[in-house]
Amino acid sequence: AIASGTTSEAVAFGVPDARLGQAIILVARGVETAALLAHLKAELPGFMLPREIVWQTELPRNANGKLDRAGVKAGYGV
Repeated sequence: AIASGTTSEAVAFGVPDARLGQAIILVARGVETAALLAHLKAELPGFMLPREIVWQTELPRNANGKLDRAGVKAGYGV
């Protein structure tokens, strides 16, 4: 993981993309900030950058209290 200090939790997953085959969506908990994208651009190659960053105040949890990654993805039809 790349520590940016702009979010405490995030889930990244791929979604179908007509041009690339698959694109990355990043769902993060916190307050929207351009600093996260700037940090990612400085640290990652272009093909790993998210197509979209979605900010949420809370992320879904499973019965064990862990991040429900499947629940996050399901919200985007994946």
